[in-house]
Amino acid sequence: MPTPYANQTGASKMLVATLVAGSPPLSEQLIEVVVSALRTAEANNISYKRVADKVVDVFFDGISIEHAYAVLRPVASAVQIDVIVQLAEVRQKKFFIASMESTIIEQEIMRELAEIADTTDKLWEIDRRAASGELDFTRALVECAKLLTGQPASVLEQAAARITITPGATALVTNMKARGAQCWLVSGGFSYFTKYVAEQVGFDQHYGTYLGVKDG
Repeated sequence: MPTPYANQTGASKMLVATLVAGSPPLSEQLIEVVVSALRTAEANNISYKRVADKVVDVFFDGISIEHAYAVLRPVASAVQIDVIVQLAEVRQKKFFIASMESTIIEQEIMRELAEIADTTDKLWEIDRRAASGELDFTRALVECAKLLTGQPASVLEQAAARITITPGATALVTNMKARGAQCWLVSGGFSYFTKYVAEQVGFDQHYGTYLGVKDG
């Protein structure tokens, strides 16, 4: 292992900057740009390893996390990649909790339900009242649920059929679980959909609000 550095608190730590690319893979040229920036910042013992085509871990010591971010953020922005700097000893996480809508899936389920049930205008009014502080989260959720009163339960199936999984979400959960992590899916919406998505993606647990169905 490279020699760790002594930070401001006197603790000796190795850091890792995780580079994440978008569509194109991380080329050797891009990695070298990051490595050169770290050398200029007087980081020591720099090495890297590929985690995937679009993910690379760059290990180093000799500078603080704050200094590393100050150096790497402008570089990452210029070459259009993301960078996360952390202690190398906590690089591999054991718990992953993710919001469902517009994160693991590409939709907002209540909007899909409102469109199917032809109550979109009423939903926008609830959103407006919630944004203005007239409704807290619980009351807003109750008002949204009321929009479904009298609707056939098939609207839930129709909304589920519209769900598309965000690219990379399944790979993320699969890799986390392969390394022993627990993966939980949560939503301020309904458990009907968290169950469906959790099964599709492979989450260990899911949590949402139970929506009662009576006589179909």
